[in-house]
Amino acid sequence: NPLVIPAGITTIEPKTFNGATIKAIDLNEVTTIKGSAFEGCNQLVSVSISQNTTSIGKGAFGGVSSLQSIKVDGNENGETDYFKCINGVLYNKDVTHLMAFPCNNTTALDAEKCFNIPETVEVIDAYACWKAKYMEKVIIPAATTTIEPYAFRACSKLGTVAFNPVSTLTTIGSRAFWESGIEQIEIPASVKTIGYGAFEGAKSLTKVTVADGSLLEIIDGHAFSSCTSLTDFTFSGTCTLKTIG
Repeated sequence: NPLVIPAGITTIEPKTFNGATIKAIDLNEVTTIKGSAFEGCNQLVSVSISQNTTSIGKGAFGGVSSLQSIKVDGNENGETDYFKCINGVLYNKDVTHLMAFPCNNTTALDAEKCFNIPETVEVIDAYACWKAKYMEKVIIPAATTTIEPYAFRACSKLGTVAFNPVSTLTTIGSRAFWESGIEQIEIPASVKTIGYGAFEGAKSLTKVTVADGSLLEIIDGHAFSSCTSLTDFTFSGTCTLKTIG
């Protein structure tokens, strides 16, 4: 049976459940879940978010190694006035923000272990897919403009990141793919900034290609630091690059 948060408790602070051995939780009357609230709660398998919850901080469920599914106790469409869950993955109601992909989730992956992000997603939130264990490929839709910091941190099996041919991505945040398993990547022409340490420690990364007509202006410090297999970095054509490091 899940741990039911007692009535009257409305806020869960950062790292409240660090080291706790609970496996399931019902948030009951909780309205606010702050960032990193469940960090270190590594036996947690499922979370039920109630109609009462109106605010969930970034990374609230990040890196919780056993977490399989996040559910919303909402209407028949699996949504509340603020959030929506699809195949155990948490989004805001309008599905413009990918908020949390549980580490142990397989339901949202296809037979090839690919996560096809919904086409409405504009922002992949910080820590959203941190330590996703089984994700081997992700397809990022045209609408996505921002991959926030640590979004795919330590996704060790994530070998392939594919972008829609008409991608509007402008920002790859700091350490977005830190210590991921990414093998090759083509940076869309729309990208303007590759953040600090964005691909740092991606030891399987062998090739980076920057698309022709690139709007890239900044490759921040340590963006490709410790990418020990990287041997090919190619600009396919024109680029507006101004700053490296």
